[in-house]
Amino acid sequence: MLNPKYTRMLPTHRKLSEVDILEMNNMRNAGITTPQIYGSFASQSGGYNNVGFRKRDLYNEIGRQRMLQLSDAKGAIKHLREREQNEGSMFWRHTTDSEGRLQRLFWCDGQCQVDYKLFGDVLAFDATYRKNKYHFPLVVFSGINHHNQSTIFASCLVADETEETYVWVLEQLMVAMKGKMPSAVITDGDLAMRNAIKRVLPNAHHRLCAWHLCRNAASNVKNPKMVSMFRKCMLGDYEVSEFKHGWEVMVKEFRLEENNWVKELYEKKRMWATAYIRGNFFAGFRTTSRCEGLHGQLGKFVHSRTDLVGFLKKYGRFLEVLRYNELEADFESVDHGVKDSAYEIRDGRNSIWDSVFDARCGYLDFLCKKMNRLGGRSATRFNEIKDWVSTKINLYSEAHLTSGDWNENGTDEGGPTLKDPIRVGSKGCAAGSSSQARRRPHKCRQCGVAGHNRTTCPKKTKYEASIELGECEGEMSQGTIQCWIQMEPPSWIS
Repeated sequence: MLNPKYTRMLPTHRKLSEVDILEMNNMRNAGITTPQIYGSFASQSGGYNNVGFRKRDLYNEIGRQRMLQLSDAKGAIKHLREREQNEGSMFWRHTTDSEGRLQRLFWCDGQCQVDYKLFGDVLAFDATYRKNKYHFPLVVFSGINHHNQSTIFASCLVADETEETYVWVLEQLMVAMKGKMPSAVITDGDLAMRNAIKRVLPNAHHRLCAWHLCRNAASNVKNPKMVSMFRKCMLGDYEVSEFKHGWEVMVKEFRLEENNWVKELYEKKRMWATAYIRGNFFAGFRTTSRCEGLHGQLGKFVHSRTDLVGFLKKYGRFLEVLRYNELEADFESVDHGVKDSAYEIRDGRNSIWDSVFDARCGYLDFLCKKMNRLGGRSATRFNEIKDWVSTKINLYSEAHLTSGDWNENGTDEGGPTLKDPIRVGSKGCAAGSSSQARRRPHKCRQCGVAGHNRTTCPKKTKYEASIELGECEGEMSQGTIQCWIQMEPPSWIS
């Protein structure tokens, strides 16, 4: 005979109801993993032993739903076509190879097009990898909105990263955005990207990522002092003559006259040196770090095993999160005269509950669901259950108010006061111990004095730079931007 505690694990005793399947799909659409979904069912039922199915049943149901779908590529095209019919302004294009397999997939919705119309003067794009089960690189076009937040203009899945592929992607971007070209483009310096930008966006000023240039300098020259001096030459607000003199000093000091990488880098100086790109508008972009930040946020929604249909749905939810952040920033920037309710509304009892209480509530909720299904089918049962529940609620409410089981702080009456522990440091040392007292103070890397950092060092010289802005596209008018640049004067300036 089988032990009674194993009876609920038999296939004949396990069943996923339609309500359970609907709840599972809703949680999956919200990005909740299957183990967490099963844990949610256990919490609602009052424990894992009270769940009417196993975790494997959830995986089987997910697999069954996938089997009912079309092929992955056809499902993705169907999803985009349905969005186009519902939204109207949805734009998407795709190409196939000689065997009819999906090769490129470009898409952007109506809100992306509106954002590009407003903020598309500066365009940053980069590719990220391992975000779908086919390992197609994902190309994301992004920029900055009026709250200095990253915003996405368009996206594209590609099978390769050749020059022709990037040319096709940029052409689709121009078609979707009604031909509006950006005034500046920021990339990491990929050769295929550079050539494609020259062909499709010839009037845009192409700037290379400063971080990637410094990393390449460290890997090709392998001298930290040279990297530091190169960074000053690249980002310093010098005149052209001063930049040339400083470059010659650096090349001579580190004996780089015959270094091919340094020669090629100097030929591209109009794409990275501040002395040559002064006067162009880049919206604060100097690196593609914002693109990397978007890739990191996207990694919370998709992974290397996500299929195309799931990728498009989860990517849409990722865009919703970014747009909601923009909505919150809009709300905070407006003087609406209403305080945040989170700081005004508080639980009157401010009670502190434990896991036992949560388990009891979950099990009672599970029983109430069963009672609802049984009592709703008959008027007699409904009136019977309604009267019984109302009587019990009134009885328990009066007993709870008069018993005094809880005080106003939510703790047991008369119990000992329990304080939070002291936060300890590494190796179990308590805060304020001798090990922390012996910690050396942070010193400025510029002058070596403690009490400030390199940015606030008083020994730095301030230079005032004035940038005359001409008449630009969109809302921008003529004006002058006065900016202060904190920098160390180079050794060749007396």
